[in-house]
Amino acid sequence: MAGVYAVVAWVIIQIGEATFGALNLPPWALTFIIILLFTGFPIAIIFSWIFDRTPEGTIQIDEQDQNMKPMEKKKRTWLALGGIAAGIILGILFAWVYSSNTVDKSGINDKSIAVLPFTAFSTEEEDLFFADGIHDDILTQLAKITDIKVISRTSVMEYKNTTKKIKEIAKELNVKHILEGSVRRSGNKIRIISQLINADTDEHLWGETYDRDYADIFAIQSDVAKKIATALKATLTPEEIVYIEEKPTENMEAYDYFLKGKYFWNTKTDHAGIQKAADMFDKATELDPYFTLAYVWASITHSRLFSVLEWDHTQARKELAKRALDKALALDPDHPKVRYAKGIYQDWCLKDITSALREYEIALKGEPNNQDITASLGVIYFKMGNWKKAEETILKAYELNPVGLTSAAYVGIYYLLQRQFDKADYYFSLGIRSNPEQEQYYYLKTHNYLLGYGDIKKARSLLKEAEINVPYPERLAYAQFLTEICARNFSKALGFAKEYKKEKPGFIFVGSTYFYMGEEKLAKEEFESLRVYYENKINEEPENAQYHSNLGQVYAYLGLKEKAINEGKRGTDLLPIAKDHADGPLYLENLSIIYILTGEYELALENIEYLLSHPGGLTKWTLRLYPVFDPLRDDPRFQKLIADG
Repeated sequence: MAGVYAVVAWVIIQIGEATFGALNLPPWALTFIIILLFTGFPIAIIFSWIFDRTPEGTIQIDEQDQNMKPMEKKKRTWLALGGIAAGIILGILFAWVYSSNTVDKSGINDKSIAVLPFTAFSTEEEDLFFADGIHDDILTQLAKITDIKVISRTSVMEYKNTTKKIKEIAKELNVKHILEGSVRRSGNKIRIISQLINADTDEHLWGETYDRDYADIFAIQSDVAKKIATALKATLTPEEIVYIEEKPTENMEAYDYFLKGKYFWNTKTDHAGIQKAADMFDKATELDPYFTLAYVWASITHSRLFSVLEWDHTQARKELAKRALDKALALDPDHPKVRYAKGIYQDWCLKDITSALREYEIALKGEPNNQDITASLGVIYFKMGNWKKAEETILKAYELNPVGLTSAAYVGIYYLLQRQFDKADYYFSLGIRSNPEQEQYYYLKTHNYLLGYGDIKKARSLLKEAEINVPYPERLAYAQFLTEICARNFSKALGFAKEYKKEKPGFIFVGSTYFYMGEEKLAKEEFESLRVYYENKINEEPENAQYHSNLGQVYAYLGLKEKAINEGKRGTDLLPIAKDHADGPLYLENLSIIYILTGEYELALENIEYLLSHPGGLTKWTLRLYPVFDPLRDDPRFQKLIADG
């Protein structure tokens, strides 16, 4: 009885595993069946012990036992107990077999997937836009499914035109499945070929060729997402099905401009590229005033242009972001992407991180695999001082996007600001290996060498490597400046500071380097120019903490003590650490520098002591190397702060 029961139970489990996913039944349904089968096993054994089939029919064994000898009764008891034991062993064996077929022993999620960049059949610009846009939209569709782990776009773009094998790519991205495809567009006709591959076995789990009208593109994307969910045995909730089947626009010309906007946003991260993306999204909304997603991305791009002080930090740009957001909210206020755009506006334009947190959390519920939303949420947790959730969320974002342009950077910066320098170095090194042409990783790793270890030699060696690898070596100027200023090589530091100021006109370190060199006249001329620059900026935006903080330092170098301290305090009042644990410490550090420059050493030391007890960029090596702290070096209190141990 035990053996028969175990075999039948195993067959039932196999049938359930093969059919429940296709029927879109929830994962707990199969688990429930397995529990019932195991619960029923001892009951079946007990009944088979008590009753037996005989020529006279089913009878209780006790009736037979009346004429049995004691030894025969013992034999029957031991046989029954042996059957129970054998059944339990068989049940455990089948359960192990079942689990080994559904859980990857390597720890890789069975429902994980990377969507490789789609191949365009021609090199025409329109076809490249189209291929890139279709790839991005399919990724977006899959990211809506909670039960599937989807690697983000920036990670998979590293494999465009790659010669690596599927298994190798899957191993690097830590996924079980790969989707690859190609697209062709000819007028209003499109062909999309896609195939889903099990990377372990190279087995083609699903594949299809779509020959349709261009207007059918949204139905194709929805179908691909649902077919993949079925192939991976993933659960689709009714809400997710509705979300996947939404049609963003009826106007295909507007959709063309939308795809172009996404292309520029994804591939051109400089001022000109983001402006071009904004123009494309705005054009899409002109052609279709009901195109919610176009308004979403118009708002995000305008918010980005406003958030970078040197790009277009104007009230007019901020209004463009708000206007597009208001349109999106009027059309579909509960859409996850609309909530994300609202969070971006509150975060980047209004500096309202409490409201941004709420919007990001709502958006993530709708798109749980969206790396951008996850990373934004992690940064907000850090700003709010929720270190545990910040670490968990930023690591989750990295898991979704392991080789993205900024993914490892977020994790590394988190550990750098937590002063866990070995961990920070690990992630910055990963970033360099994944993106050897990205100057930001070299800057961050240089920063880590200087602030974490005081290692000027390693910093210089790394920057030499960077000069060979990055396409625009002039973008390394700030990291080179920091290295040389720490080495007290002021003449070289000055050259790098001047190079960096070409892109950052408010950069104050040209003047401070003249100051350290004893070039008082040149320093004064530089700071007088910066005084006018920042006073004008504050007239335009009186609530900007960075402007007040920087102006305070300028006044301090000019010897205007009272004005300097007032402006420095104004910066910390506008953005205190309690309000923003990421940027707040920067303004308190600037106030400490103002106190040093104006001779208020005790006040400076109080701030420094507090900053060293709080996550941030101020470290013992900052105090040891930066010349601005020289006036404190003979103070016993300062010496205690920079001592080892």
